[in-house]
Amino acid sequence: MRRWIKGAVLWFAVCCILLITAAGVKAAASPTLESGRLVLNVYQAGKNSDGYYDLWDGNEICVNGLDDESIVTVRTSSENLKTSDPYVYGGSARISVYPKATGNYTVIVTVDGTELACEVVVCELYFARNAKTATEGDSKEWTQGSSMLALYKGESTTLALRGVPSGGRVKWSSSNKSVASVNQAGRVTAKGLGAATIAAEYEGFTLTYAVGVSYKDAIRALRYCFRYYGSTYSQANRMKKGSYDCSSFVWRAYHSVKRNLGDNGNWAPTAADLAKWCVKNKYMVYAGTVSVAKLLPGDLIFECDPSGANGRYKGIYHVDMYQGNNMSITVERQKQYWGTLGNVMIARPCLTKTGGLSAKSSSSGIGLKWSGSYGADGYQVYRSTSRTGKFAKIATVKEATAWTDAKVKAGKTYFYKVQAYWRASGHTYKGNSAVVQGKAKGVAAGLSAPKVRLKKNSGGTVKLSWDKIKGADGYVVSRSTSKKGTYKTVKTIKKGGTVSFTQKKLKAGKTYYYKVKAYKNSGGKKQYGSESSAVKAKVK
Repeated sequence: MRRWIKGAVLWFAVCCILLITAAGVKAAASPTLESGRLVLNVYQAGKNSDGYYDLWDGNEICVNGLDDESIVTVRTSSENLKTSDPYVYGGSARISVYPKATGNYTVIVTVDGTELACEVVVCELYFARNAKTATEGDSKEWTQGSSMLALYKGESTTLALRGVPSGGRVKWSSSNKSVASVNQAGRVTAKGLGAATIAAEYEGFTLTYAVGVSYKDAIRALRYCFRYYGSTYSQANRMKKGSYDCSSFVWRAYHSVKRNLGDNGNWAPTAADLAKWCVKNKYMVYAGTVSVAKLLPGDLIFECDPSGANGRYKGIYHVDMYQGNNMSITVERQKQYWGTLGNVMIARPCLTKTGGLSAKSSSSGIGLKWSGSYGADGYQVYRSTSRTGKFAKIATVKEATAWTDAKVKAGKTYFYKVQAYWRASGHTYKGNSAVVQGKAKGVAAGLSAPKVRLKKNSGGTVKLSWDKIKGADGYVVSRSTSKKGTYKTVKTIKKGGTVSFTQKKLKAGKTYYYKVKAYKNSGGKKQYGSESSAVKAKVK
């Protein structure tokens, strides 16, 4: 018994020793790098007195899986790269990296004897100066945030991202492909009027290039402004070589592309008289408080004094040309805008007549189509019975660029104009329009498409019904064996009050599709309205 007690005491002592030993042993650290590759862009970053770049963000190496008593040391592959002392907290270590020059480096982090290697790539990413760049001031270099491409529709140019390490891959994208597209070689193509942003992404860094697309002559005039920006400002010598005032600057810019803004082809009007001429010739698009987002490169910005104290047209005292990217330009300065412009009038000297206007006759009427005008709030449709006659407004279309005139008489020819309009701060300005003509076919004015219902589909019989169409003298029922197939007339109903149709002795299991359209009699001819949607009937 004593021997047994002695053995038990011995085993108890051993267990206690093991427990105490286990409690005193720390779990081994398992360090890992959050990322084995760190890419730094030092473009336009300042340097300290020792020649190292002062970086404040994105320049840390992070090591996880540490314990509070881990010993962390750091060394680099070159003296051109230095690091901060490791900051160990909460199971992680953070080490800031400061390069002296671009290149590829290695940082070795040692944690409790375990070495971890992090590749550090230091590059200087920037866009090469492009010949079609509009920039701030008289800078000849690309400037982040203020440089932009000023292009006309259909024009292309290639952006080059400099500083990408050999073998590095750049991903290109556009914020608005309908305005400007870009391929993966950096080739930018202007597609439509407006503004877009081209982005070049490399290793998490995204550099952007603003693009403004306008009319060809507007961009060419803008390039004249960039060429002569910084010339002598002089009202007394405003038309002499090397001297300008605000209005002669924009006038001569457009004159250089053979566009004369004013009644005198040899002399620039004052800013106020230039604005008055733009209103008269339907080049003015906005007035009052105007969003910068509505402007196009080449637009003229007239600054107004609401009090009219100077006695000039609308109190106008100055004019700039909009260059895009929230900036305007005049002979001696550039100006930046944020959000909106107040007390201004905006003219678009290259504004063309409503483009692509066409007319096509059909059984539904005379269909009009046209190209959209940038920033327009809508379109007003005018009609006349002669090309030189008085045109009356017959419709206002707010969003679409197509409209059908159903109120026409068969065989008669009509003439149309479509004018874009712009509204701001209670002002409405209208653009010009070409004139097109269309000869109406057999069109039933005001006859809408019937809404057809399937009332019976059994016993080899199909019965259809619909609501009465106002003004109809009758209806035509057509049938097909497929929804998009050829429909043939199966019944012409000669009374406008008859709003049903029954067909018997049909083969069971067969599927038919029916359409109905109303008609009215005019001059011995039938004028048809639009057809209904197809109604499916599977015979039972």
